Amino acid sequence: MHRRLVNPTLATFNGDRAQYFCGLVDLIERDPRTENFANLIYLVLKETIPYLNTALPESDLAGQLFAFVEDNRTRFNKILFDTQYLLNPALFSNVTKEFVLTILTSSLSQHTIDEAEIASSRLPKLIAFHGLITIPIIRSLMTMAKARKKRMARTVQSNRSGCGPGGGVSSLAMRVSAL
Repeated sequence: MHRRLVNPTLATFNGDRAQYFCGLVDLIERDPRTENFANLIYLVLKETIPYLNTALPESDLAGQLFAFVEDNRTRFNKILFDTQYLLNPALFSNVTKEFVLTILTSSLSQHTIDEAEIASSRLPKLIAFHGLITIPIIRSLMTMAKARKKRMARTVQSNRSGCGPGGGVSSLAMRVSAL
């Protein structure tokens, strides 16, 4: 029943994007957490799907959606039961923009971590192939790569906890806030 809220948006997608978001909605429909606040879940999806990317696994996106709606349930209800909402439906979008920013930040952070993992896994092969450096130096370089990966993970965590000015994705945040 609630899926009807997102079906018009889903109908505008094709290919991989359609498959991803239809799969996401199917996953959400089957999740028992949906029963607690189905109206809010589908309203947030309706507002945000056009702006979300498909970089995160569907289950991660669904988990973040449930957490976001649960954390902001009071704000959403306050807006929905305010008479100003009838005159200005964009009031709801003011909160959903935060979800879009959260997902885009997570996607960007995951992309950065994935790149670091790929680079650190290729380094020993590259060095060994060229025969330029001895084993102790390779171990030292691997230790440095692991330390960099840990620093990046901490940066990702701090960006997730508060992406304000200078939070690492300011241009992305500016584009999302313009939505």
